[in-house]
Amino acid sequence: MSLHVGIRIEVGFPIFRFKNCETIVSIDINDNIILERYAEIDAFSQGKNPSKALPKGMTARNMGKNDLWIAATGSVLNATLLTIDHHFDHLNEIFLKVIFIDQKLKREDAHAK
Repeated sequence: MSLHVGIRIEVGFPIFRFKNCETIVSIDINDNIILERYAEIDAFSQGKNPSKALPKGMTARNMGKNDLWIAATGSVLNATLLTIDHHFDHLNEIFLKVIFIDQKLKREDAHAK
């Protein structure tokens, strides 16, 4: 069973409301599983993870520390990450499912259907 975690960050006004996002989870990031996943994702992103190589054609990168916490926590929770940037693209389907949301959508597009 996958868990959908709702995190809302205000930037001007809320663009999207997700109907199936009713559960907010609070989790201690000092949990050993999250700390280990943080290190694993950091090493993977830098091309230094011995058990998971970067996909062909993908270059190593340094992720921001907050992005690492987000990715590690989402990965451990088996959550789908909804994002407005491409900082997590290289983790998609490897550590967690990543869905990019295009900010260029108009406000009325967010409320359609």
